[in-house]
Amino acid sequence: MKKLREIFSNRKTFWFLGTFIAGVVFWVGFTSAVHYMDTPEFCGTCHIMDDVVNSHAASAHADLECGSCHVPAGNIATKMIYKAKVGTGHVYYNLFAQEDIPNLLKAKEETKEVVEANCISCHKAMLGNVEHTAKEDCGSCHRGLPHGQQSFKTKEWNKEPKPGELLKNKEGVF
Repeated sequence: MKKLREIFSNRKTFWFLGTFIAGVVFWVGFTSAVHYMDTPEFCGTCHIMDDVVNSHAASAHADLECGSCHVPAGNIATKMIYKAKVGTGHVYYNLFAQEDIPNLLKAKEETKEVVEANCISCHKAMLGNVEHTAKEDCGSCHRGLPHGQQSFKTKEWNKEPKPGELLKNKEGVF
């Protein structure tokens, strides 16, 4: 006990250990908060997301967090910048402009690119089994995933492709 008291009586050691412990506590809190902000529980706190969160829970991707698809994969800096940019818009609209939030949410081009990259990243092992050049993106054919055919999607979104439509650019028929 005396040795421990001597260690902590040294001012430099006290400040070093205090700073180190504070840094660990901050990092654990920060990473826990970032992780929570990727979950359906967090995303569902906005009333506009109720149908989306419920459909996700009943889908084939229910075990994934929202951020697995909707936030860029890769380094933490890219992820945090994207989350900050998108999150700022979400907070603004939910606090100050709820009347401007449409009943049907549509992904912006940047979001579509992120989701597409994440689809390809997760399913790259399967991409070699089937030709995937008939449509412009994964959602063109796999529109029922991951949220299913729920009421928040339009009739056009849920419409099945016409025979031959998937292969029209491949000189074949479906």
